[in-house]
Amino acid sequence: MLRRVTLAARWSAPLVLAVILSAAGTGGPAGAADTVLTYALISTGTSKIPAYTTTGEDTEIMAQIYDSVLQADAKTWKIGPDLATAYTTSSDGKTWTFTLRKGVKWQGGYGDFTCADVQFTWDFNKDPANHSFWQTQAVIVDNVACPNPYTAEFHLSAPFQGFIWSVVNIEPSTGWVLCKAAWDKLGRAGYEKTPIGTGPYMLKSLAPSQEVVLVRNPDYWGPKPAVDEIDFKVITDSQTAALAVKTGAVDIVGVNDPVVATQYEHTPGVAVIAKQALRTDYLELNEMVKPFDDVKVRQAMRYAIDYRGLVAAILRGFGTPGYAGILMPGQTGFDPSVNPQNTYDPAKARQLLKEAGVPLPIKGFFTTYNDTPDINAAQFLAANFAQVGIELEARPLERGTLVQVRIAPTTPAAVIGNALSPDPDGFIGAFTGKQIPPAGLNISRYTGADQLFQMQREVAGAAARKRILREIQQRFATDVPVIEYYVQKEIFFVNSRVHNYEPFVLFGGDPLAKVTLAAK
Repeated sequence: MLRRVTLAARWSAPLVLAVILSAAGTGGPAGAADTVLTYALISTGTSKIPAYTTTGEDTEIMAQIYDSVLQADAKTWKIGPDLATAYTTSSDGKTWTFTLRKGVKWQGGYGDFTCADVQFTWDFNKDPANHSFWQTQAVIVDNVACPNPYTAEFHLSAPFQGFIWSVVNIEPSTGWVLCKAAWDKLGRAGYEKTPIGTGPYMLKSLAPSQEVVLVRNPDYWGPKPAVDEIDFKVITDSQTAALAVKTGAVDIVGVNDPVVATQYEHTPGVAVIAKQALRTDYLELNEMVKPFDDVKVRQAMRYAIDYRGLVAAILRGFGTPGYAGILMPGQTGFDPSVNPQNTYDPAKARQLLKEAGVPLPIKGFFTTYNDTPDINAAQFLAANFAQVGIELEARPLERGTLVQVRIAPTTPAAVIGNALSPDPDGFIGAFTGKQIPPAGLNISRYTGADQLFQMQREVAGAAARKRILREIQQRFATDVPVIEYYVQKEIFFVNSRVHNYEPFVLFGGDPLAKVTLAAK
């Protein structure tokens, strides 16, 4: 769920670009570069095993290596075939039967894809000993049965209307299928070095913090990708990335930096694509750290933020204020009557702090990402909080440090950037007891909606589920374990030589196998 491929304006653009141009101009005969797609990311990620990562960088890369049971279309979000060609559901909603695709080969010579691999993947995610980030999502399935090699029967513990989104190519990453034979041979350490999938590309090389290179899978079951290699290069500077797209050193980059986007909107050779997304940024408040255990303090913090000023200053029109009950338009069950947009009321914030009786100023810190928009947003938040007597230092951290510090039990608060599914189950599930760190990213340590979360999973009928989702939104709006401060559009810069590119703004990685490139 945690898509974050934003780039930051921190390094010298000419210096970094010179390195990229040098690399792009070496290493092969003339014309070879025309079959290499260069895609800039903020990092090389933290893991290439779907169970062990929540980063957007990893998701972008894994989407090219793995296939999922079903696939959501990048443009329409409609769900269609992938490793499964068809499915049925039982009348009680507890059994989902998938017809699997025949003739699919695992990369690396590990044989044919079968139901045993689907079964292994779900058993793996369910097993607490494996510490999968997606155990909460996986445990809804009692078991996966394989009546034959090309039929997978998912037996759910209870009806779950949103289950279909658990087997597609987005986070929660239970849809992407692991190779049982490869895992049995390689183990976790070996699988990290050589992730084995059935997708259009496979890993060629990985240089941590520098680049990940994928090469076309010669045994891919689908249409042959037009691009021979994908070179994911690390650029942490938004201006450098944008300039690299303009010069042709980089083909595609997700630059969620509205300032840079406005600068390049009318630049020849560069297409700036802004797509409405279920993408939100929010501040989780650790209820185990005083005085954030006091609901009045958390409510005061929500009223202390000038949301429209924040959106204008940071997003430059590429977004809207966030919502009190965290769900947003486009998600199942969204109800603005109990889940309105957040509003700015500093007088009310001060009154709530007075009622809480806490000594002022409140001091602490919160973590955030180390890119320009997030740093600027964090500084804006800190300034707003300070005006009502809450002095929280914004601490931007590089990815490796961030993922450790933000889950520490003594960290008061943390910014999270999230790209969501149209079904809210995964988002709500992120704030349950089972997702308290280190198991997940429930940094708030909130458990107030656990029972409702389980109820919305198991209830029969869309109307009944909607009523429970409404109550969940009310609960979040009242308890304020998290402050959703804005909803963003996803912004991409694309060089004019790139054709057939459709950004996937759900958290699943772009379908790069469909991309074609004109000669440079």
